[in-house]
Amino acid sequence: MPVTVPDSNWVDMTDSRHASAMWVESTIIMAADTCLKRISAGTLPKTLLPTIGWVVSEEKFFEPLKNKINFLKIRGSYGTLGNDNTGGVAFPYYSRFDLYASRGSHNGGLANNLGDYVFGELVTKGLVPGPIANALATWETSKKMNIAIDAGLFDMFNLSLDFFKETRSDILAQRGAEVPWSFGGELPLENIGKVENKGIDANLTFNHHIGKVRYSIGGNFTYARNKILEMAEAAGTSEYLRKTGRPIYSYYGYKTDGIFKSQEEIDAYAKQEVAGTGYVTQLGDIKYVDVSGDGVVNSNDMTYLGNGNIPEIIYGINGALNWKNLDFELTTYGQTGGQIYNRKRALRYAQSNYNFDKAQYENRWTGPGSTNSHPSAAALVKGWNVSDQRVNSYFVESADFFRIQNITLGYSLRNIKMGNYTLPGIRFSLTADRPFTTFKANSFTPELSDAEGWDTEVYPLTSTYSFGIQIDF
Repeated sequence: MPVTVPDSNWVDMTDSRHASAMWVESTIIMAADTCLKRISAGTLPKTLLPTIGWVVSEEKFFEPLKNKINFLKIRGSYGTLGNDNTGGVAFPYYSRFDLYASRGSHNGGLANNLGDYVFGELVTKGLVPGPIANALATWETSKKMNIAIDAGLFDMFNLSLDFFKETRSDILAQRGAEVPWSFGGELPLENIGKVENKGIDANLTFNHHIGKVRYSIGGNFTYARNKILEMAEAAGTSEYLRKTGRPIYSYYGYKTDGIFKSQEEIDAYAKQEVAGTGYVTQLGDIKYVDVSGDGVVNSNDMTYLGNGNIPEIIYGINGALNWKNLDFELTTYGQTGGQIYNRKRALRYAQSNYNFDKAQYENRWTGPGSTNSHPSAAALVKGWNVSDQRVNSYFVESADFFRIQNITLGYSLRNIKMGNYTLPGIRFSLTADRPFTTFKANSFTPELSDAEGWDTEVYPLTSTYSFGIQIDF
């Protein structure tokens, strides 16, 4: 079993004055010898999490500034961590056999389990070789760095700034993009991935009072950007589609530039071969961009479309007010810098239970002089034009939103005389959860749980309003 050994020591820099102002902390993860004997060398990562901090405001030279800067601390940390997530494969360094999985339905509705076999009337699951073993597989390693400042200003402001960077290396992945399917076997997990994530996290609060009115206003802001540094990609992958150097879960596909509105426009534009070389472009079709500039739009023109569903910026503003028996609280939340893929639009051609949304219906191309924002009704049901197999920027939408998360208004009464009994307190409250949200996407909500940001069958978030009574006895 892993054993955690904390080690905290005060650091004496020059004299005893520093004993209350500076410290060093470290956490070391070790494994017992009996555990090490059971696993191959290199399976456990080295883990060390040292932290150093300095409360500058406790120093004697800082005393003239303490009436303005009440508190100031500088802290930092750097360390390595291990991640044993192997994607559900517990022992990637062992060869194994797996039960043959069902391949769906066969003629007559029979299960297409070609790996099963029969003894009399008993159907028995067959075995197939599992992934190729990799004796060199080891844990993913994460190197984390953090530099931060905590400050209190003018007895009213509290500020915290954190600058962080994390580099994950030796990520377990398969070389599926580099090896053709004709290889036949299931590829092993290898430590071939590397990802970087860095950014800033800021929090600021302001507390003050005017007479008997006490109030506070606060805000938080986080900016984070991730980037793939190393991964397995097929030889000859164009720069338009290369994932190395771009964010995780980015969107790739065809760029669009409106709708074809006239035959003259079709004749003058790059030849559209997204649906194949024989397709005749129609009025109202989506106009695909010739990214390569060779006069033909085909798979060579697929390119990077956006960062995907992970927002780069998350922010919030909150406030509170107290006056006599009245209290008020407000919480807001928002994000920007991410996208969603409107897959329910993309699948409308094949799913009769998916409705056209109002914006598509009212703004579809209906003839000369109509719209340039939405395809014609005929184009919207062409598989090649809208299929999620041919991702295009028409379906990539902004995931930016701003929401009032909560509003609470309360009124409290204390020490209420009720004959010979004094009730300690009673509080009445009105609460609104998610009463307001504004966003640009043609969706019920741009805040999706799907990692790839696919908006397929997402229900809208509800707003709730409640009245409450809290009685103290």
